[in-house]
Amino acid sequence: METKSEVLYTDMNGPSQQNTPTVYPRLTPTAPPQFPNPVQESVNPVNPHFAQNPPPYYAPIQRTAPPRPQPRCTSLSTLPSPTSPTFQQQQQQQHPTVINTNIQPSTDHFRHLQQQQQLPAVESPPSREQQTISSSQWTIWKSGYLEYGKSFTGNASNVGSWFRYYIQLRAGEFRLCGSMENQTGAQAISLDADVYTAIQDKKYLCLQYRDNLHVLRCKNETECIRWFVAFTSQTQAGPIMEGYCEKMSGRKKKYETRFMRLASDGIMTWYVSDSDTSSSRGSIQLRGVTSAIDRLDNRVVISRIGKRDFKLKFPDSAEANAWLKAFAWYTRHTPLKNSKLRNSAKQ
Repeated sequence: METKSEVLYTDMNGPSQQNTPTVYPRLTPTAPPQFPNPVQESVNPVNPHFAQNPPPYYAPIQRTAPPRPQPRCTSLSTLPSPTSPTFQQQQQQQHPTVINTNIQPSTDHFRHLQQQQQLPAVESPPSREQQTISSSQWTIWKSGYLEYGKSFTGNASNVGSWFRYYIQLRAGEFRLCGSMENQTGAQAISLDADVYTAIQDKKYLCLQYRDNLHVLRCKNETECIRWFVAFTSQTQAGPIMEGYCEKMSGRKKKYETRFMRLASDGIMTWYVSDSDTSSSRGSIQLRGVTSAIDRLDNRVVISRIGKRDFKLKFPDSAEANAWLKAFAWYTRHTPLKNSKLRNSAKQ
């Protein structure tokens, strides 16, 4: 039930004409108005479509707890026996599905398999060790015009006559042709690892066989070196050594520093320095010469030449042994006949 209370308010603008206060009624708040539910009453004042098609209501998601892991066996005694019914039942439960692996190929499938068997096998790529091929396995082919001669001694200067041929170096042989256009009736000379290749007098390329010496005369030293490299891919060549050492002087009886150069023909020449303008101070051949390490000093190599000992002193024993191996390679070869050598073979 509403109650009224009178409140006296004074006009701030001044007294009124009647000088009586104004009375205003105070209302007590009541509950808010109730509107009908649009879903229950099937009436929606905003969107009448909800009256026929109310919005869907989804059921709450039901969450179940994950299965607890089965406890593991703490000892072997708790494991079931393979022959027990419990073990067989567990195995059947673990493998309830049986897959049929029997294949019944058709005729086209058999034909495809036969074609794959006829295809060549794919080679696997070579390993790093197989890819590393030494230079001795490469065969160099070369051709050109050169003068050819034959000697029955170890010296290229003993060739009696020279003939101009078109030389063809092939795998396992070199051929002597009349010309590049006319190669009929060419003479073929076989090559193998027993053939010894060397350079004499800077322009003679010598191929030493057991019975004779085949000589190719080049125009200059550069051309001779090119042919030498080509022939050594199929034949053997002697070691080439260069370096400084101390040589025992025959007259002064003391060691002097010299630059030694051992060529592929077994001739060793010494110079004052390694300069190209330095002139030769002497040369000897190591063919048929016996060498050894000095017993008193392992840095000294002694070569017996006639009645004299030729001594070379190197910085250490390792370098002395390397030079000694090179000297020993020429010991089994026949000495050359050259008047310029101090130990020339007898005529």
